[in-house]
Amino acid sequence: TQSIILSYSKIHNGKFKLLFHKENIGAGKNHISVMEACEGKYIAMLEGDDYWTDPLKLQKQVDFFEEHKYCNYVFTKKKRLKLDNKIYSEPDLFLPKVLTLSQLLKTKIFPFTGTVMFKSEALPNKYPSFFETAFNGDWVLMFLINQNSKIGFINEETAVYRENVGIIKTTNKIKQLKNGLKTAKSLDKYTNYKYHYYFKKRYYNYEKLSREYFLQRKLFMSIFYFFKRVVNSLLNKEKHSLRNSLNFLKHTLKRN
Repeated sequence: TQSIILSYSKIHNGKFKLLFHKENIGAGKNHISVMEACEGKYIAMLEGDDYWTDPLKLQKQVDFFEEHKYCNYVFTKKKRLKLDNKIYSEPDLFLPKVLTLSQLLKTKIFPFTGTVMFKSEALPNKYPSFFETAFNGDWVLMFLINQNSKIGFINEETAVYRENVGIIKTTNKIKQLKNGLKTAKSLDKYTNYKYHYYFKKRYYNYEKLSREYFLQRKLFMSIFYFFKRVVNSLLNKEKHSLRNSLNFLKHTLKRN
């Protein structure tokens, strides 16, 4: 892979800035080193598993920033490349052109990294320590950038997300889910509990942990996280989530 990158760098002189590390420093530290090496006014990220489909994606987002100077972050719709090797469009998102982070969180829509562009000046001068160990660094970055600014949305498909590939997909699921809980707790504190209404709802993590432990026949841990999900639903007065918890238990037992 390194030889291919070097060959591209030679062919397209000045187009690439290559960063090589002598050892694996981890995704978090690598992300920080890449951001610190960026010199442009705007930054767009694209992970190796995914790709852009709109040749004007970057220009459209730059134009958006020039028109909406109070925004630090803009994203678009995406398509999905599934395991059957077919590409699928997603349902309409019905989002306004400009919204706050709080408004976005309430929709439960998480921007796909490959569609995002943000202002380099919005990056933190110092990253919180938990960023280096977070599996979902792009999710954390969304909070770090958008504390005091607006978010833009362009209602067009500009990229393809390739499902079930990449480092996150090969990481132990239990480890990944527990890391998500830990990161959410740290991020809640870091943002002075401004988004506590969002972070306190951990149904997804508890439900998935319960199922993963059940599949491993670790019944005590499965029951433990199932009840954490139920308690979390009750504390947040989410009746529909409580019903979902019971349905989840019923379907899990049927499948297994």
